[in-house]
Amino acid sequence: MPVLIKSNLDQLEKVKIYRFLYEIWADELSRDLPEMDHKKRILCDKLDHHARHFMAIDESGKIIGCLRYNLVTHLQSHPDLNQWMDFQKLATLFGAFKTAYTSRLAIDPLARGKTVISQLISVAYREAVSEGVEVATCYSALHLVRLYYQLGFRPYNSNFRLPAGMRIPLVLGCKDKTYLQHVQSPLADLVPPTQDDQGSFAKTMSVHFPGFHDPGFDRQATKALWVRFAHLNSSPNETSNLNFFKGFSEDELNQLTKYLTRIEFQPNDYVIRQDETESEMGVLLKGSLGVAAGNSQHPHFIKIIKPGELFGEHSSLGEKKNIVDIIALEKSEVLFFPVDFIDRLLASNMTIGSNIL
Repeated sequence: MPVLIKSNLDQLEKVKIYRFLYEIWADELSRDLPEMDHKKRILCDKLDHHARHFMAIDESGKIIGCLRYNLVTHLQSHPDLNQWMDFQKLATLFGAFKTAYTSRLAIDPLARGKTVISQLISVAYREAVSEGVEVATCYSALHLVRLYYQLGFRPYNSNFRLPAGMRIPLVLGCKDKTYLQHVQSPLADLVPPTQDDQGSFAKTMSVHFPGFHDPGFDRQATKALWVRFAHLNSSPNETSNLNFFKGFSEDELNQLTKYLTRIEFQPNDYVIRQDETESEMGVLLKGSLGVAAGNSQHPHFIKIIKPGELFGEHSSLGEKKNIVDIIALEKSEVLFFPVDFIDRLLASNMTIGSNIL
């Protein structure tokens, strides 16, 4: 499907983007955001005034995707956003005109799973770098985090919550060619060898942001994971939840980790919260989680989730609210499953997929 990516949009084209965003968030996801104008059926906020917009259109001229970015220097009047993303520290380290915040990434349902998103992001990346941007940030819902990991983004700041669910702040070193190559990001080829920062971005982030880390699984991490679950599954007090990884070889576990998203939580962080519409399914890797019912202000714990145990469930966006809180009782690490986890496994490896079923 031929796709054209446009930037330098006029006001009419921007309005078309606002309508497209409304259709995604309001009609598809059943969200009611404060910045929506239901009468005009547009989704537009204060960031749009200074934003650089990009849109993907098909051969008929229909919008099938969009993205925007703002320079941090234009975001001083957004206190919540500055707190969540710690723009002040990033601007001090890298420069307010060299740090960008990306948002409003949306793809038409019929164009998902294709090359639209990579083309959209690649064009935005080229233009941002040509304008001097060296650091890109965003925050992501859980079901999209792995996509950003594959592009080269990494976690760096504390998770936070919006009414729909948890959000993870992410950062990308635009000239960190070595890391982009390591994760096989499509952006790696866009960084000329002469502009490779030789790891300086990652070193700076590691010093100033304790939460900055590589979220992926290398060979050593996968082996450690396999040993950990093998130990859990050999326990005489094993429960049915611990059976999930039982019988998998190290090679098969390596296949599984390609689809899992690893997220860290600090003590008292909410992993899942009552009344939120985004529900997730995961397995606890390290630490402990408490399942609480009743008043969120005074949680009553009815179950403790231990390493190796499954928790949560998947449901369609906007259809059902969570009925319990799940809270990190100590520093914990969770592996989350994508909504189409089983389908992906069956498509790539029938044996592993069948074992899980």
